[in-house]
Amino acid sequence: MKIEDYHRTIEAAKCAFYSKEWSSLFAKRRSELLKSYLHEPPISQCVQWIEDAKSNQLRRDGVRYARIQLSDK
Repeated sequence: MKIEDYHRTIEAAKCAFYSKEWSSLFAKRRSELLKSYLHEPPISQCVQWIEDAKSNQLRRDGVRYARIQLSDK
């Protein structure tokens, strides 16, 4: 690998939630934290950025997820 390969620009960051955790994400407290709505399909809400503090709180609550950073190359 070239050194330039390590300096990629991050274009977007996405969060992928473990599918078994999806229903627990909509408990009253968590849905307020995420500001997500059951009336919209989940894919339309995936573009919403989740701040570090919010994602850390979800992790402390036991919700499993992965943050995926998409680079320009």
